[in-house]
Amino acid sequence: MNDVLAALGWRVSLRQRLTLVGYIFFLSAVFTVGGYAIALPFGDRTYVVELLLWIPWLIWLGYVFPRDHARAATAASPLPYRRAFFRQVAPGVSWNFAQMARPGLVGACDGGFGQLRPVPVAVGLCVVAAGATVIHIALRSLGVSRALFLSEYRIRPESRPLVTVGVYGWLRHPLFVGGVVTSLGIGVFFCTPGPLGTALANAAVLPVYQVLEDARCRRVHASYRDYQQSVAGLVPDVRRLGRQRSTEPH
Repeated sequence: MNDVLAALGWRVSLRQRLTLVGYIFFLSAVFTVGGYAIALPFGDRTYVVELLLWIPWLIWLGYVFPRDHARAATAASPLPYRRAFFRQVAPGVSWNFAQMARPGLVGACDGGFGQLRPVPVAVGLCVVAAGATVIHIALRSLGVSRALFLSEYRIRPESRPLVTVGVYGWLRHPLFVGGVVTSLGIGVFFCTPGPLGTALANAAVLPVYQVLEDARCRRVHASYRDYQQSVAGLVPDVRRLGRQRSTEPH
């Protein structure tokens, strides 16, 4: 996170770290509540609004962000990331967080805590834990600064390292997959139409996300095409993993 603060032109301190986290949390909360407010007239069919709210984010990911990134990465400004962070990165990341978290708000506001049942609660918590674990492992491999796209705003291609170790050695998009799994776990936890439908709507965008994110990454990383061909995108290839382990030296 210190690299992000420096790229923003902020002093590296605990206070500034908390400010950065608080800013993203605030945006995420605003987007989460705003989306829920839009979905209120739909009753249990919140999944309709959830799907519609993915559309602007996918347009951002597939067109707006790559377009503005190409301009910012070659800009003469000494701090090209700062402007991109407030206009592109923070809103985009926060919108994603809001989509994944909204099943929880839907369940809580629709009285879901009064309808909890032991089996869905247990299964849901296990799924949430699995998703959170994938996110944690991915962040350990990737780092916060890369998760916030900092390295992609460095002009020289060699300074934009493509992470292929850890979980990224067997899954190209573990952060997004982990978020969807966590969202599904929240839906199962409440096990009512509103949260479940919203979580399933999040899962439904996975194939579209993969296509757009792979296309975006190919523009940024020269070696991404080879990486894409050798590592699974959303579901690990168990057979390939088995072959890799069998060829590793003992």
